[in-house]
Amino acid sequence: MKKRSALSVLSRMIGLVKPLAGAMFLAVILGIGGFICAEFITIMGGYAMLDVLKFESAFSLKTVCVCVIVFAVLRAACRCSEQYLNHYIAFNVLAIIRGRVFGALRRLCPAKLEGRDKGDTLSGGERQRIGLARAFLHDAPLMLLDEPTSNLDSLNEAVILKSLLDKGEEKTVLLVSHRPSTMRICDVSYSVENGRMS
Repeated sequence: MKKRSALSVLSRMIGLVKPLAGAMFLAVILGIGGFICAEFITIMGGYAMLDVLKFESAFSLKTVCVCVIVFAVLRAACRCSEQYLNHYIAFNVLAIIRGRVFGALRRLCPAKLEGRDKGDTLSGGERQRIGLARAFLHDAPLMLLDEPTSNLDSLNEAVILKSLLDKGEEKTVLLVSHRPSTMRICDVSYSVENGRMS
């Protein structure tokens, strides 16, 4: 495999997000606007302190309070809009990457993904790995997995379990399995025998 320089990887990644340049630019502008509003809230607080301590101030306490409210509302609007754009960008980047990955898969193994069967020739283990990959990409805070490694060999099971351990720190994973090797990764484990849970 040809080794790529960090610069070429970075330029390809920039090319990947080029269609989202407008949204990215707007998110940056909104972030800067929110930061400036937050700074002015602090500055207005300083003027309020000067007025309360009876020092000469450029603004009255009433004017300062109105300015703080205006800057707080503007900061909230900038922050919410920036977060919305960030989520929009992230989901679109994932969609672009997913499209590229499936395009590469179609080129590498067209018999498995194209044609009359359209994926029906995937083995049980391959389907299971694709399903788990989709669950990881979805990034839900809770994952319910019923026998996630039942159709996998021990090597692939170890890879999946390591991924679950890594991702499990960030989310709640409810795992159901008959395999003791699968259940070893759990923080808390319950077993059901004769209708009783222990």
